[in-house]
Amino acid sequence: MEVRMINDRLMMVKLVIGGCTLSVISAYAPQVGLDEEAKKLFYKDLDEVVRDLEQKIVIGGDFNGHIGATSNGFDDVHGGFGFGERNGGGTSLLDFAKAFELVIANSCFPKKENHLVTFRSSVAKTQIDYFLFRKGDRGLFGDLQGYPVKILLPNTSFGDGPRNQEGWRKKIASDRPGLNGVA
Repeated sequence: MEVRMINDRLMMVKLVIGGCTLSVISAYAPQVGLDEEAKKLFYKDLDEVVRDLEQKIVIGGDFNGHIGATSNGFDDVHGGFGFGERNGGGTSLLDFAKAFELVIANSCFPKKENHLVTFRSSVAKTQIDYFLFRKGDRGLFGDLQGYPVKILLPNTSFGDGPRNQEGWRKKIASDRPGLNGVA
């Protein structure tokens, strides 16, 4: 096993499984509000990492882009089962996948909305986390589905307990009387 930290947005782990080398790349793309130069640098760095790999690869991460519900011109990399409207970040991801003959696994199988959405808050729901692998390795991987993250707000004072997204204190059950305010 080899672990390589490329930068604060990219990391690669090489695994040998049954005589086959698998490179797993974790990615965290710049957010929508950041300048275009940061986004170009991210894809340049990812490009350099993937270009040198001959073995099987899996790229997974938060790409901060929406690939959209349908393939629309990206039939070879988008399976036709996405979520929402495509944006610039999603187009960049689709262009990258096309350049390296990768497929976006999350878009290859029909799913219920709650398994497509990878981030949900009180004001939005999106699909920004994706897995990519080489088209030729499609048979090695089955269906992938996302699970939305839950946001817990940090404690605001000691003994207050974790809070949910709306800021309400969560009750923590205990067997012992008097702990955490539960008698």
